[in-house]
Amino acid sequence: MEYRMVTAAITTAIVVFGISSNLLNVLAFIKMGLADSISISFLALSLSDLCHLLLSLVVVICIALLSFKNLILGADPLNVYFIMYWYSYMFYDASTFITTYIAIARCCCVAMPLRFKNVFTQLPTSVALFALLLMGIALRLPMVMFKQLVWVVSPVTNSSVLVLRTTGDMTFANVFNDTVNRNAIPWLCFVVVAVCMVILGAKLYRASKFRQNAITVSKYLNVRDHRFLYQLKI
Repeated sequence: MEYRMVTAAITTAIVVFGISSNLLNVLAFIKMGLADSISISFLALSLSDLCHLLLSLVVVICIALLSFKNLILGADPLNVYFIMYWYSYMFYDASTFITTYIAIARCCCVAMPLRFKNVFTQLPTSVALFALLLMGIALRLPMVMFKQLVWVVSPVTNSSVLVLRTTGDMTFANVFNDTVNRNAIPWLCFVVVAVCMVILGAKLYRASKFRQNAITVSKYLNVRDHRFLYQLKI
């Protein structure tokens, strides 16, 4: 019990810090104005992280309440934990997708700077981010589609309590979640971000070398010009 309470306290502090940080980020981006696609993307990421952390706070509270076995509540914390866990991961997946989108946008900003502003405009970015949010929700939907919290009368307390009830076969949902959500999607996003980092690094290295060569040529020309002028004076 003590270990669970300490873990819950530390996790709660981290989650509350994350909520506060993302709230500040949201207010900062709104105050700065959404003038470009990058600002819109980071605002969407902050909102998605905020929703994930708010639901995670409920999950942490449910875990802490499990330590009090004699506590009589109107809902079983374990049942609430199971349902809120999947809802929080909907926004976790959305944040992963948005982070991947930001990595692609940053890569394109360096790789094709002349076409970037025409491709990543405000409207297409907003539509893409909303689609990524819907995809994050849809991928986790099978895990909550056949689960619902219902009120039942407890024979112990003779009062209504919320319990989790499964209304269908979860075999396909579990296989889909393990295959797609826990393996395919994370690895796909990781590979995309890694490729973007490699391209970004290569482009920045080439730009740096070009700049250094330009500075060297400029210095050489300046020295030659000074020698020419010196010879004219003589």
